[in-house]
Amino acid sequence: MGFIMLFVAAAGIFLLWALSHKKEQPTGESFLVADRNVGPFVGTLTLTANWIQAPALIVSGALAYQGPYHFLALLLPNVAAMILMGILAPKLQQMMRDRGEKWYTIAQAIGSIFGPGARTMMFFSTFGALIFAVAYTLTGIRQWLSQLTGVPPWEMSVIIGAAAFLLVVPRGLLGAILGDKVKVALIGAFSIAVVILLGTHDFASQGPAIAASPMSAWDVLWFVGVPLGISLLGGPICNPDLAERAYAVQAQNVRMAYFGGGFLFALAALVFGSFGFLARSLGYKLTGGQLPMLTILRDVLPEWGLIGVTLIIIAILATALASLLASAGDVFSIEIVNRWFIRDASDRQTVKWSRVAMLIPIVAGTYLTSFEKIDVRLLQESMSVIRGEAIFPLVFAMFAPYTVRESVFWGMLIGWAGGILLTLGWIYPGGAIADILPFTKVHGKSAGALFALVWPLLSCAVGAMVGAEEKRQRLASNPRKAI
Repeated sequence: MGFIMLFVAAAGIFLLWALSHKKEQPTGESFLVADRNVGPFVGTLTLTANWIQAPALIVSGALAYQGPYHFLALLLPNVAAMILMGILAPKLQQMMRDRGEKWYTIAQAIGSIFGPGARTMMFFSTFGALIFAVAYTLTGIRQWLSQLTGVPPWEMSVIIGAAAFLLVVPRGLLGAILGDKVKVALIGAFSIAVVILLGTHDFASQGPAIAASPMSAWDVLWFVGVPLGISLLGGPICNPDLAERAYAVQAQNVRMAYFGGGFLFALAALVFGSFGFLARSLGYKLTGGQLPMLTILRDVLPEWGLIGVTLIIIAILATALASLLASAGDVFSIEIVNRWFIRDASDRQTVKWSRVAMLIPIVAGTYLTSFEKIDVRLLQESMSVIRGEAIFPLVFAMFAPYTVRESVFWGMLIGWAGGILLTLGWIYPGGAIADILPFTKVHGKSAGALFALVWPLLSCAVGAMVGAEEKRQRLASNPRKAI
């Protein structure tokens, strides 16, 4: 396998070199944001594809198996997240035009409005979300295949990562959108097949129905809904593949594209989650991270059918990975190379560094995936702090851009630091933080996510009030001046 890794690395480097020396190069606009001309139908498909990732396939069934409240804790925030971004995206494009600028990342927009400090904090949120999203995509593939084969996780990551890389490295976002179309087609075909299967097959009972989780609705809300919901609400803002499409879809269609993506996601989640409800009603006793969908399909499908389903699942997650890799170009070429090293980078330089950047999340994601105790749900909930602290700064940027810059930066910084510290008390119940704050042993995950969300809200709200007063005073002293 060491030879295979060297071969894959050498092939990737050669491909980068060959592409960088082609006479006909894509422009920075086409490579990063598809010339900002994605239409309504394709826009809806590509947003749907990018929101249906490993958690929808893997976590939805597991939560449905635990009970309806657990499943709603996944479904409702997912739809709300797309609605929220559907409200923000048109204002984002309008503000970009009003300022006469070209934005490619959410961090770039935040920097234009609230300054470099807030931009840096948003970059860290985006970078963290990118790495974790790549990791949970690869982990989803591992969780599925590990129950069928004995292939080590890192080997699967290298092979599938290389395939995703080859899909998007020539054309960037345009290649990712092509993969999105294939992904939606596969999800649609699979969903229809599942509906037919559920309606026609006589499933054998495995025993008495499994009772739903004994947790009350309020316990589910606090322990599951808060960290998961905050993580999901910040997903379209921090995940660069979805944020990238806020600029790529035509301005007049971007709102409905996000709304349509949220609706189609709900349908897909219901299909994948149905296996969890079915497994519980049939009396399947699932332990050790067993997936309801895979467990049931192994019992009812012939071997060739299970192989076909596995290939579809791998293709769906591989195209999701390809889209994340394509968006890595935005994050690194704009937020690192263009910002710190080459201020006026040419199209050739932007495309070259975007391609090189695609290798970074593969390596980082493969490393995280190698820890077999890590699953998709843990990775998704672990993103609640880095995603949560980014939600309200973008809301205030769109609706109250006069907010004092310093309040935004400090709100994000303290929200991020405090949220991580509280969460560490839950991750390490025997550590110093848990000793100082004993409640974090049980409540640290939820408390950390809530702190990361609420502190920037309070800080931005205070900054908005101060900024509004300063604006009023300036207008009073100079009524003819437009702010």
